[in-house]
Amino acid sequence: MHRFIANLLCPLLLLYTACAVDTVNAVENVNDTAEALVQADPTPFICGYALSGYSCDNGRGHIDITATSMQAAIASCHAQQPASLPDFCYVIDTENWSGFSETQCAEAGGSWRPANSCCNFMGTLSCPAQSTYRCGYALAGYNCNNGRGSVLLSAPDMTTAIATCHTSQPASLPDFCYVKNTNQATPSDPTQCAAAGGSWRPASVCCNFKGSLSCP
Repeated sequence: MHRFIANLLCPLLLLYTACAVDTVNAVENVNDTAEALVQADPTPFICGYALSGYSCDNGRGHIDITATSMQAAIASCHAQQPASLPDFCYVIDTENWSGFSETQCAEAGGSWRPANSCCNFMGTLSCPAQSTYRCGYALAGYNCNNGRGSVLLSAPDMTTAIATCHTSQPASLPDFCYVKNTNQATPSDPTQCAAAGGSWRPASVCCNFKGSLSCP
Protein backbone atom coordinates (compact mmCIF):
# COMPACT_ATOMS: atom_id res chain seq x y z
CA MET A 1 0.00 0.00 0.00
CA HIS A 2 2.74 2.45 0.93
CA ARG A 3 4.65 1.55 -2.21
CA PHE A 4 1.51 2.21 -4.28
CA ILE A 5 1.03 5.68 -2.78
CA ALA A 6 4.69 6.50 -3.33
CA ASN A 7 4.45 5.44 -6.99
CA LEU A 8 1.36 7.61 -7.39
CA LEU A 9 2.96 10.71 -5.79
CA CYS A 10 6.27 10.57 -7.67
CA PRO A 11 4.90 11.93 -10.98
CA LEU A 12 3.07 14.64 -9.07
CA LEU A 13 6.27 15.65 -7.26
CA LEU A 14 8.18 15.68 -10.52
CA LEU A 15 5.48 17.83 -12.10
CA TYR A 16 5.59 20.28 -9.13
CA THR A 17 9.38 20.46 -9.32
CA ALA A 18 9.26 21.20 -13.04
CA CYS A 19 6.65 23.90 -12.49
CA ALA A 20 8.72 25.39 -9.69
CA VAL A 21 11.77 25.52 -11.94
CA ASP A 22 9.70 27.16 -14.69
CA THR A 23 8.40 29.71 -12.19
CA VAL A 24 11.92 30.60 -11.04
CA ASN A 25 13.03 30.94 -14.65
CA ALA A 26 10.06 33.18 -15.34
CA VAL A 27 10.99 35.42 -12.41
CA GLU A 28 14.59 35.57 -13.60
CA ASN A 29 13.37 36.51 -17.08
CA VAL A 30 11.23 39.28 -15.62
CA ASN A 31 14.26 40.62 -13.73
CA ASP A 32 16.36 40.47 -16.89
CA THR A 33 13.65 42.44 -18.71
CA ALA A 34 13.54 45.03 -15.95
CA GLU A 35 17.33 45.47 -16.09
CA ALA A 36 17.13 45.89 -19.84
CA LEU A 37 14.44 48.56 -19.48
CA VAL A 38 16.53 50.71 -17.14
CA GLN A 39 19.44 50.82 -19.54
CA ALA A 40 19.66 54.18 -21.30
CA ASP A 41 18.52 54.49 -24.89
CA PRO A 42 21.18 55.66 -27.36
CA THR A 43 21.23 59.43 -27.77
CA PRO A 44 22.95 61.63 -30.37
CA PHE A 45 26.54 62.82 -29.94
CA ILE A 46 28.86 64.74 -32.27
CA CYS A 47 32.53 63.77 -32.63
CA GLY A 48 34.84 66.61 -33.69
CA TYR A 49 38.19 66.18 -35.44
CA ALA A 50 40.64 68.42 -37.30
CA LEU A 51 43.63 68.48 -39.61
CA SER A 52 46.93 68.45 -37.75
CA GLY A 53 48.66 71.75 -37.11
CA TYR A 54 45.55 73.83 -36.43
CA SER A 55 45.00 72.95 -32.75
CA CYS A 56 41.37 72.15 -33.63
CA ASP A 57 40.64 75.82 -34.37
CA ASN A 58 40.58 75.31 -38.14
CA GLY A 59 40.38 72.48 -40.66
CA ARG A 60 37.68 70.78 -38.63
CA GLY A 61 35.22 68.02 -39.47
CA HIS A 62 32.75 65.96 -37.51
CA ILE A 63 30.58 62.84 -37.55
CA ASP A 64 27.27 62.11 -35.83
CA ILE A 65 26.92 59.01 -33.67
CA THR A 66 24.59 57.59 -31.03
CA ALA A 67 25.72 56.21 -27.69
CA THR A 68 24.30 55.41 -24.26
CA SER A 69 26.71 57.66 -22.32
CA MET A 70 29.50 60.19 -22.74
CA GLN A 71 32.02 57.50 -21.84
CA ALA A 72 30.73 55.22 -24.62
CA ALA A 73 30.56 58.16 -27.05
CA ILE A 74 34.20 59.15 -26.47
CA ALA A 75 35.33 55.57 -27.08
CA SER A 76 33.20 55.34 -30.24
CA CYS A 77 34.46 58.70 -31.51
CA HIS A 78 38.06 57.51 -31.12
CA ALA A 79 37.27 54.25 -32.88
CA GLN A 80 35.64 56.03 -35.85
CA GLN A 81 38.16 58.86 -36.21
CA PRO A 82 39.06 59.43 -39.89
CA ALA A 83 42.75 59.02 -40.70
CA SER A 84 42.58 62.29 -42.66
CA LEU A 85 41.66 64.22 -39.46
CA PRO A 86 44.22 63.12 -36.85
CA ASP A 87 43.49 65.71 -34.14
CA PHE A 88 40.77 64.69 -31.66
CA CYS A 89 38.88 67.87 -30.73
CA TYR A 90 35.62 67.31 -28.87
CA VAL A 91 32.55 65.20 -28.15
CA ILE A 92 29.22 67.05 -27.82
CA ASP A 93 26.23 65.61 -25.95
CA THR A 94 23.55 67.16 -28.14
CA GLU A 95 20.71 66.47 -25.71
CA ASN A 96 22.61 66.83 -22.44
CA TRP A 97 20.41 63.95 -21.30
CA SER A 98 22.32 63.01 -18.16
CA GLY A 99 24.36 64.59 -15.44
CA PHE A 100 26.98 61.91 -15.96
CA SER A 101 28.43 63.52 -19.11
CA GLU A 102 30.39 66.12 -17.14
CA THR A 103 31.93 63.51 -14.82
CA GLN A 104 32.71 61.06 -17.62
CA CYS A 105 34.29 63.85 -19.66
CA ALA A 106 36.68 64.67 -16.82
CA GLU A 107 37.52 60.98 -16.33
CA ALA A 108 38.54 60.81 -20.00
CA GLY A 109 40.84 63.82 -19.66
CA GLY A 110 38.49 66.30 -21.31
CA SER A 111 37.37 69.76 -20.22
CA TRP A 112 33.59 70.15 -19.77
CA ARG A 113 32.09 73.18 -21.52
CA PRO A 114 28.54 73.67 -20.25
CA ALA A 115 27.55 76.26 -22.86
CA ASN A 116 27.05 73.54 -25.48
CA SER A 117 27.33 70.35 -23.37
CA CYS A 118 30.72 69.66 -24.88
CA CYS A 119 33.68 67.60 -23.73
CA ASN A 120 36.63 69.50 -25.14
CA PHE A 121 40.02 67.90 -25.81
CA MET A 122 41.72 70.47 -28.03
CA GLY A 123 41.00 73.95 -29.38
CA THR A 124 38.94 76.90 -28.18
CA LEU A 125 36.39 77.64 -30.92
CA SER A 126 34.15 74.58 -31.15
CA CYS A 127 33.37 74.39 -27.43
CA PRO A 128 33.27 77.78 -25.73
CA ALA A 129 34.49 77.59 -22.15
CA GLN A 130 31.96 80.06 -20.74
CA SER A 131 28.21 80.36 -20.46
CA THR A 132 26.34 83.65 -20.51
CA TYR A 133 24.46 84.55 -17.33
CA ARG A 134 22.02 87.36 -16.59
CA CYS A 135 22.24 89.02 -13.16
CA GLY A 136 18.97 90.49 -11.92
CA TYR A 137 18.72 93.37 -9.45
CA ALA A 138 15.98 95.76 -8.31
CA LEU A 139 15.25 98.97 -6.47
CA ALA A 140 14.70 98.58 -2.74
CA GLY A 141 11.16 98.13 -1.50
CA TYR A 142 9.75 96.20 -4.47
CA ASN A 143 10.78 92.67 -3.43
CA CYS A 144 12.30 92.24 -6.91
CA ASN A 145 8.84 92.31 -8.53
CA ASN A 146 9.25 95.82 -9.91
CA GLY A 147 11.98 98.36 -10.55
CA ARG A 148 14.26 95.69 -11.95
CA GLY A 149 17.44 95.87 -13.99
CA SER A 150 19.99 93.32 -15.20
CA VAL A 151 23.48 92.86 -16.60
CA LEU A 152 24.97 90.10 -18.74
CA LEU A 153 28.26 88.41 -17.97
CA SER A 154 30.24 85.31 -18.94
CA ALA A 155 31.26 82.67 -16.41
CA PRO A 156 32.32 79.01 -16.43
CA ASP A 157 29.64 77.92 -13.93
CA MET A 158 26.79 79.06 -11.70
CA THR A 159 29.00 79.47 -8.61
CA THR A 160 31.30 81.89 -10.41
CA ALA A 161 28.36 83.67 -12.02
CA ILE A 162 26.65 84.32 -8.66
CA ALA A 163 29.86 85.66 -7.13
CA THR A 164 30.52 87.90 -10.15
CA CYS A 165 26.91 89.13 -10.16
CA HIS A 166 27.35 90.21 -6.54
CA THR A 167 30.56 92.11 -7.28
CA SER A 168 29.01 93.71 -10.39
CA GLN A 169 25.83 94.85 -8.62
CA PRO A 170 25.01 98.52 -9.23
CA ALA A 171 24.66 100.63 -6.09
CA SER A 172 21.41 102.05 -7.49
CA LEU A 173 19.81 98.55 -7.49
CA PRO A 174 20.48 97.17 -3.99
CA ASP A 175 18.17 94.12 -4.08
CA PHE A 176 19.78 90.94 -5.46
CA CYS A 177 17.06 89.07 -7.36
CA TYR A 178 18.31 86.22 -9.55
CA VAL A 179 21.06 84.71 -11.72
CA LYS A 180 19.83 83.15 -14.94
CA ASN A 181 21.75 80.86 -17.33
CA THR A 182 20.82 82.21 -20.76
CA ASN A 183 22.10 79.11 -22.58
CA GLN A 184 20.74 75.92 -21.04
CA ALA A 185 20.97 74.39 -17.60
CA THR A 186 24.17 72.51 -16.84
CA PRO A 187 24.09 69.51 -14.48
CA SER A 188 25.81 71.53 -11.75
CA ASP A 189 23.55 74.62 -11.93
CA PRO A 190 20.84 73.43 -9.48
CA THR A 191 23.27 72.25 -6.78
CA GLN A 192 25.48 75.34 -7.07
CA CYS A 193 22.39 77.53 -6.87
CA ALA A 194 21.24 75.79 -3.69
CA ALA A 195 24.74 75.99 -2.18
CA ALA A 196 24.60 79.79 -2.62
CA GLY A 197 21.22 80.01 -0.88
CA GLY A 198 19.14 80.36 -4.04
CA SER A 199 16.01 78.54 -5.19
CA TRP A 200 16.43 76.69 -8.50
CA ARG A 201 13.66 77.33 -11.04
CA PRO A 202 14.11 74.84 -13.91
CA ALA A 203 11.41 76.34 -16.15
CA SER A 204 13.42 79.52 -16.56
CA VAL A 205 16.90 78.03 -15.92
CA CYS A 206 17.18 80.50 -13.08
CA CYS A 207 18.60 80.69 -9.58
CA ASN A 208 16.13 82.86 -7.67
CA PHE A 209 17.02 84.86 -4.56
CA LYS A 210 14.08 87.26 -4.18
CA GLY A 211 10.77 87.93 -5.90
CA SER A 212 8.38 85.78 -7.87
CA LEU A 213 8.10 87.32 -11.34
CA SER A 214 11.57 87.10 -12.89
CA CYS A 215 12.01 83.36 -12.28
CA PRO A 216 8.62 81.57 -12.30
